[in-house]
Amino acid sequence: MSKQLLSLFFIVLFSSVGFAQLQCGGYFYDSGLEGNYPANADEITTICPDVPGEAVTVTFTSFQTEAQFDGLYVFDGNSTNAPQISSGQQGNVPGGMSGAFWGTTAPGPFTSTSPDGCLTFWFKSDSTLENGGWEAMITCGSENFNCPAPTALTVSNVMSTTALLSWTETGTAVLWEVLAIPCGAPAPTVSSVGTLVTANPYMFPALSPSTCYSFYVRAHCENSVSVWSQSAIATTVQPVTLCGEHFYDNGGANGNYSNLSNATTTICPENPGDVVSVSFNSFNTEATWDGLYVYNGNSTSAPMISSGNLGGNVPGGLPGSFWGTTIPGPFESTSTDGCLTFVFKSDTSVNMPGWDASVYCGPPSNCFVANGVTVTNVTTDSATIGWTSVGDATQWQLTVTPSVSGSPFTTSSNPFVLTGLSPDTTYSVSIKTICEEGWMTVSTPPVSFVTAIPETNPLSVNTTLYTPSELISNVLIDNPCLEITNVSSSTGTTFGSTNGIGFFQNDNPNFPLTSGIVLSTGDAANIPGPNTSALSDGGAQWPGDADLEAIISTTLGTPMNSRNATKLEFDFTALNEFMSFNFLFASDEYGIFQCNYADAFAFLLTDLETGITTNLAVVPGTQDPVSVVTIRDGANNTSCASANEGYFGQYFGTPDYDGATNFIGQTAVMTASSVVIPNHPYHIKLVVADRNDSLYDSAVFIEAGSFTSGPPQCSDKLQLVAFVDENANGVKDASEDAFNHGSFTVEQNDSGDISQVYSPFGSYDLYDANPVNSYDLGYVIQSGFASYYTVSASYNDMNIAVGSGEQIVYFPVTLTQPFNDVAVSIVSISAPRPAMTYQNKVIYTNNGVSPASGTITFTKDALVTITDVSQPGTVANLNGFTYNFTDLQPNETRMFIVTLSVPAPPTVNQDDLLTNGVTISAVANDIDLANNTFSNTQVVVNSYDPNMIIEAHGEQIDINTFSVNEFLYYTIYFQNTGTASAIQVRLDDILDPQLDENTVVMLNASHNYVLQRKQNHLKWIFDYIMLPGQMQNDQLSKGYVFFKIKVKPGFQAGDIIPNTAQIYFDSNPAVVTNTFNTMFIDALQNDDFDASSFVLFPNPANSVFTVSFTNTSEVLSKISVYDMLGKKVTETDGLQQSQANVNVTGLSKGVYLVEIMTASDKRLVRKLVIE
Repeated sequence: MSKQLLSLFFIVLFSSVGFAQLQCGGYFYDSGLEGNYPANADEITTICPDVPGEAVTVTFTSFQTEAQFDGLYVFDGNSTNAPQISSGQQGNVPGGMSGAFWGTTAPGPFTSTSPDGCLTFWFKSDSTLENGGWEAMITCGSENFNCPAPTALTVSNVMSTTALLSWTETGTAVLWEVLAIPCGAPAPTVSSVGTLVTANPYMFPALSPSTCYSFYVRAHCENSVSVWSQSAIATTVQPVTLCGEHFYDNGGANGNYSNLSNATTTICPENPGDVVSVSFNSFNTEATWDGLYVYNGNSTSAPMISSGNLGGNVPGGLPGSFWGTTIPGPFESTSTDGCLTFVFKSDTSVNMPGWDASVYCGPPSNCFVANGVTVTNVTTDSATIGWTSVGDATQWQLTVTPSVSGSPFTTSSNPFVLTGLSPDTTYSVSIKTICEEGWMTVSTPPVSFVTAIPETNPLSVNTTLYTPSELISNVLIDNPCLEITNVSSSTGTTFGSTNGIGFFQNDNPNFPLTSGIVLSTGDAANIPGPNTSALSDGGAQWPGDADLEAIISTTLGTPMNSRNATKLEFDFTALNEFMSFNFLFASDEYGIFQCNYADAFAFLLTDLETGITTNLAVVPGTQDPVSVVTIRDGANNTSCASANEGYFGQYFGTPDYDGATNFIGQTAVMTASSVVIPNHPYHIKLVVADRNDSLYDSAVFIEAGSFTSGPPQCSDKLQLVAFVDENANGVKDASEDAFNHGSFTVEQNDSGDISQVYSPFGSYDLYDANPVNSYDLGYVIQSGFASYYTVSASYNDMNIAVGSGEQIVYFPVTLTQPFNDVAVSIVSISAPRPAMTYQNKVIYTNNGVSPASGTITFTKDALVTITDVSQPGTVANLNGFTYNFTDLQPNETRMFIVTLSVPAPPTVNQDDLLTNGVTISAVANDIDLANNTFSNTQVVVNSYDPNMIIEAHGEQIDINTFSVNEFLYYTIYFQNTGTASAIQVRLDDILDPQLDENTVVMLNASHNYVLQRKQNHLKWIFDYIMLPGQMQNDQLSKGYVFFKIKVKPGFQAGDIIPNTAQIYFDSNPAVVTNTFNTMFIDALQNDDFDASSFVLFPNPANSVFTVSFTNTSEVLSKISVYDMLGKKVTETDGLQQSQANVNVTGLSKGVYLVEIMTASDKRLVRKLVIE
């Protein structure tokens, strides 16, 4: 407000509690004068008359303070110790004292009744929202004592056009002047004119309905007029609304409702027994500030029909009002009086059109709001909505927010299945009951639910784990001994934008790289999938790259005008004559913009001596640089033709939950390679950029370890060593043997994710370029040897610090009791084919602690012929050969190759089974007789995939000959069928749940390896195997792993155990093997014979075992005993009795099969162990 400083008074203002003296005839302002009053004000002003005996009157002509927080206190005297003239309000004014005046309603006028004639004002404000303050006139005079103003003005019996005023006369006046002005209007002045009345109380007439008024009264004395009394505020009620009429807000059919409304409207039926129903046709109030309350009865004492809203900022703060633009109701009274009561309250500003509602009266509808709304069976695109119906309604309307196609739904089905929902979206549903004649009840409170997220498997990106130098040295380069210098980078953070450089990891099969470097034209942290949005993170201030522009412009013939370039550069000296790396390009330009927006990537190799630069990131077989327009599939945008579509990998929709990244399209994996000169300096620049604008990001993913230069030999590492500690000094001495009957346990950063690592050499090298990572290390002995060895060493929170070199971590194993154990097995080197030769490898091992000597017996299939045995000294026989071995040292493994010839058809045909077996003579007190015998069954094939998996028992196992303590024997074969050597080979085998992953035991492998196991996931890693391609050397291009594993208890006839492996050659996609299915069958099943009536005991046996029938009429006829190679070793015939003993004293220790024949020619086979 405009304020003038008059010479009639002066102000003395203090920053805290101060005093100011003002004069009669002057003006009283807040301390802000022409501006707003200050924050944190604490100001006291006392106004006294100039002439003793007179009294001060202060009349406010304008007033504006922050309601409830900034208040003016008034005291009837010369200090704040005088009686307070209270407003009756309680708010949040600093100090918390009640009775302050605030807001925009002018208080007063105030006339002192104190003997000193003074008034004292105390103003306090909080720290925010300063307002214009006030302006007030100061008058003084003695006549006011003779004509004091009335007090205690009250308003009652407020109707739509009348209100009853009453007051207390404090003098002798019998004539008064009353005045009503709209709320918020300036307070009356001396010259204001009202209506003269002689009655007290007085019914004030001709008021407007639903309007807020400030009422005043002043006394007319014999010779003077008093000042106006303090105001009393009331709002007239809405006119009585009758059945069949419209119910409007106080603005009527066309106007907005008024500010400071506080209107109550009660609507009752005209006929007893009827009920009122109100249906809103339109509704618009200021949300959270102006609210309509609904009560189920003839007063506000009736139960409220709540909206569920909190109090918001509606005056009074009562929760449950309706506001905003959502049409409430309809409402039908269930009260015995049939009435509905509405109370509308508005604040001091922002009035809206209000409402128009139709009023109906009639018999109760027996149609009520539903309750008990439930949401079940929530999927990615549907949900089942159920509710409890109250009354006799048969139809309902369901409203879903956000809206889906068909909403609102009208249905007679309860429950109702919502379809067409979007995944990972929050919805709310409310239900209205549809009554007769088109009436609907008020909605149920909204019930929220979130649709399911489809199963996703995004890659991860870390932008802080590695510095640019570490990304080059530790991620891209797989040889830490290779010297890298002058590493530099540039991305959005250089120019005040986002970081486009990061390290990614992935196991999503839709993305063929597992880890590496990502360079993006936007924020690398936003790259992880699924693809639910377009990435456009780069800022306009982030420039492009001139070198990339030159390459694209030369190829495409048009300028690139690049933006948002991310670069990594470094110098290196090659250690060999060839270098390469694998990469994949992804972009959100694919699809709509793939015809014109050539977001691109380049890999620039510069010879630092000649200065010649070559771009190695080209489409294979061409000189085209890799970009959106040079690799695209026209199926994703028919406006332009395909280009090199054979190298386009995959296009994802939006949203799409299968992808690993948030990009809409990606290329296939490509290789950038070049011949280089050893010990020659080169510079490499990796760069990616947008074309023309900063929208729709692109990225290049570079596979970790792609830049290969041989095995690391100078890295910092932890070398884990397990050994038999014969002298108990905790350190492996040269004479002490490595221990390989167990696995190392490795846990990084206390994650709870524990890997078991098996090495055939009893040692494992753990590399980690990040010294922050910590490891908990342990060792677990295989269950078959846990009774004979112990190990207690474990290590927590070990780090691989930079410069720490090789740290040896010892796991000393102690032999607790001596034992003997020799084992033999066969691994198939190749598959048998008609008229060709194939090979079996015989492997025998001394697992015991003493040297062993004995005999190996190899029994061939009757249909094949042995053509060669690589082991000298074998003795041939009709069934195969024997070999006497000597001095097999503890933990020593020996092996030899047996070559066998397969006859031509029709003697041997495809799908025939050929079985070879081998036994090793048991040493004294051998702890495991089961591994002394091995049988290997192979299927005859005409051709075969060199990458495959087989199991030694064949595809069917007679459940009668297989016990829970026996193993399945798997061999996984791999062959590099490419043209170049594979640097690394990895085999993955996720075991079927029927297999017991805790019983995995490695038996043999073609090359040095490490086996890692996480739960049922087996991973064999052949680092730097340098496996030749098939064209280079067919025999050397092959490899295998051979392991055994037990079946979990509970297997039955008819059970099938599948096993499939995945083979990775370098960074190429997995080669998936065949699925080998092992089926358990009951070869002896006979519907007429109950095998449970048969007993064989004891088992294991020493010299005699007994066969007995119980609870059956069957009798024994013949008992035969076979070794595991199928040779009959003893037989008892002509029994004709229900029980018989069989002497096996002359048989060697081992596993045998017992065949039982009954007198009715029924047959049973059981396994027997002889100790």
